[in-house]
Amino acid sequence: MSASILGERPTSPPAPVVQSPPPEPYRGIAAFRFADAQILLARESETEQLVQLTTVYRAVLLYGESGVGKSSMVNAGFIPEALRLGYYLERIRVRPQPGAELLIERITTDSTGEAELPSLLMEGRKRSPDGDPMSMVQLRERLARLEPGRRVILIFDQFEEFVSLFEDAPAPEQLTETRKIQEQLLDLFEELHHTARLPIKLLFSFREDYLGKLEPLIRRVPALSDHFVRLAPLRQTSLRTIVEGPLRKFPAQYGHRLTPEAIERIIREFGQRLGAGEVNLSEVQIVCQLLWGNPSLDGLLAEKGVGGLLDRFLDNALDLFKKPEQDALKHLLSYMVTPGGVRDIVSLDVLLERVAEQSALGREQLTSLLAAVDGGQTRLVRSERRDLVLYYTILSEFLIRWIKQWRVDFAKDKEHRALEAAFTLERQRRRRYLTIAAVVFSGLVILGAQGFVMWRYRSLYREADNSNRQVRLANQALQDSLFAIRQRADSANARAAGFDQLLARKQDSIRTNYDSIQRVLSQASQEKTTLQQQLATERSARMSLEKLVQSAQHASTVGDSSRAATSEALDLANKQLALAQQRAQQMENQSAAIAQQLESVAPEIGEATVREQVLRLTRQLPGASNFKAQMYQYAPRK
Repeated sequence: MSASILGERPTSPPAPVVQSPPPEPYRGIAAFRFADAQILLARESETEQLVQLTTVYRAVLLYGESGVGKSSMVNAGFIPEALRLGYYLERIRVRPQPGAELLIERITTDSTGEAELPSLLMEGRKRSPDGDPMSMVQLRERLARLEPGRRVILIFDQFEEFVSLFEDAPAPEQLTETRKIQEQLLDLFEELHHTARLPIKLLFSFREDYLGKLEPLIRRVPALSDHFVRLAPLRQTSLRTIVEGPLRKFPAQYGHRLTPEAIERIIREFGQRLGAGEVNLSEVQIVCQLLWGNPSLDGLLAEKGVGGLLDRFLDNALDLFKKPEQDALKHLLSYMVTPGGVRDIVSLDVLLERVAEQSALGREQLTSLLAAVDGGQTRLVRSERRDLVLYYTILSEFLIRWIKQWRVDFAKDKEHRALEAAFTLERQRRRRYLTIAAVVFSGLVILGAQGFVMWRYRSLYREADNSNRQVRLANQALQDSLFAIRQRADSANARAAGFDQLLARKQDSIRTNYDSIQRVLSQASQEKTTLQQQLATERSARMSLEKLVQSAQHASTVGDSSRAATSEALDLANKQLALAQQRAQQMENQSAAIAQQLESVAPEIGEATVREQVLRLTRQLPGASNFKAQMYQYAPRK
């Protein structure tokens, strides 16, 4: 490019930066960085046009559709080229923070993010990971102190935030203050554009859908309406350059990990998806990055095509989380896109407040979820801190297509839940009607039951009354019976007392009879003794008589002189015998009398006692046969 086209060249340029290819040939879902300048292809003409306009004119607009690659072209195309031309580059964001309306973002030069381009605005200050806040007054002061020969390009990236953060996002009570800051920024931009002594250039990069809302800026700086670059989407004819370009440019660096068959299939399938239409650079980068990083996915490409790989990328990111976390993440991402399908930047508090209504996860869990997708291979969002407020936006417009589908699914799910709620409400309403009908029916049944119960109660009352009368009659009869029984018992007791008295008299009589028997027995025993003595005497007399007879007989032989003595002895013996027989007759009479007495007392004293007395008497009188025979007729027989 000639100096006449580029205008006045800087006389004190920054030190050149040696750039080498990054570790990977594709960026995937992430935007291109300054370190990726060697692999940004198919944007050479647009980069050259933007550099020409910026170096010639004081201020230039860069706009295009969401996801078309504006930030990638600025970072990896425009900044390296402007740096090569000797310009200092400052990337700035605007925000509605009084006293810190600007945020200076340092431009890193390597893949690690440690090295950075020199900054004239922040010279001598340590870089902050979240950017360096600056007020409008400080910006004026530092631009006024720039050394001669140093020229600076101020790149206002994501400039749609001039509208989204100042007009769309603020709370109603903050709108007046943000509008005031917005007017002050417009004054600053107008001042920077018209102050020719300041060695600066202005580049405003924003989404095309915000072009109409930036009319206040164009009205302040009318030349902007003529100095612009509209970045159009890449066409299908650029596919081969995007896919093969990095591999052909640095074959030693990236090798041949993408097979020719895979490259041709990618180009063919994206061409079929797009026809002669526009290329979604993020989708192409994601597919190429997946295949280059994992050649084993060629089978998935052959089976399901590039659509399967794109789904695989998002599934891999979502599969790292559980189902409730996946649903919450989808809601979080959906709130980072406007209803019109444009990427938006939203504060953490607003995200948490909106998603908390649709997710069971707590604020801490949602915050951790956002942090998990804000880095590494699963990075889906980009965060930035402005003062004490953390903001999030989706990393790439590539996600918008899925987010739109998620919103459709959310709407269907919401409609389904609404239908279920309506069905549940209808079911509850019918259930209430059925309950009311059941209650009415139950009431009728209860009334009928109450009538039946009352009728039955009256019947039972009458039956109970009858039963009570019968019970009273039965009680009266029982009382009468008890009285009669008591009377009979008293009579029986009286008779028993009489019987006891009679028994006592009988017992006294028995005792008297027993005593009489004892006396009789004692008398009989004495008489027995006497009888035994008499019998012994008679026995002795008989023996004497026999001896006398024998003597008589012997004497008869001796002589008649003895006959008289013998006759006398015989007479004496006969007298004694008659006396013994008389005595035996008396004993028999006595035994008969005793037997009669025993017969009269036998029932009272018992047969065993009689038997015992009889046996005892029998043993005592062994010679009295008649007495023994008479006693045995009263003794019990075994």
